[in-house]
Amino acid sequence: MRIIISPAKKMNEERDDFPALGLPVFLDRTETLRDWLKGLSYADAKALWSCNDKLAELNHDRYAVMGALDELPRLTPAILSYEGIQYQYMAPDVFSREALDFIQDHLRILSGFYGVLKPFDGVTPYRLEMQAKVGRFGFPEATLYDFWGDSLYREVQTGNEDRFVLNLASARSPRWPGATWSVSSRSGASRSRRASNSMTACTSGSARSGRPTNSMYS
Repeated sequence: MRIIISPAKKMNEERDDFPALGLPVFLDRTETLRDWLKGLSYADAKALWSCNDKLAELNHDRYAVMGALDELPRLTPAILSYEGIQYQYMAPDVFSREALDFIQDHLRILSGFYGVLKPFDGVTPYRLEMQAKVGRFGFPEATLYDFWGDSLYREVQTGNEDRFVLNLASARSPRWPGATWSVSSRSGASRSRRASNSMTACTSGSARSGRPTNSMYS
């Protein structure tokens, strides 16, 4: 089983709680996007992001100084970097070891910039939404859906034995033919309940146990 969620626009750099354990699987393609974004003028970048001046300046400056994306000590685990309400309610910084292991195995984040992320893949703050019309600003493909194609679906399903995917991502996340993105049957509903119960059990134990003791995350 896989559970997929969307990233958040607001991000931070947090390296104190847990270290990043790995690198995103599509890092070479992310570097292509980074190099293209670094070459955009401020006006084009702001138009691409459809944001106000404050956010445009923040993110344009981020890309201007964005260097290597594979230096783990400088990166933040994805699950801690995003600050959207979904991540705040999840509160992964107080997860138990069992909960951390569960999300690393089953949870995937779909990102316009990184493609597919495991929770403890190292990331750096960025801004690039999946629905961005990148072709209007000189990118070879018209949209990021074209750029990523079906590679995200294939990566999400890698190692997913029952092929079931519980979609908790936004309505604008990619969808592919043949993918079970939502619960549409009794068996699917049963698996959905089991997934929900597993997450509830893991997270309810987290508040009692506090900081994990697993050396992988300390």
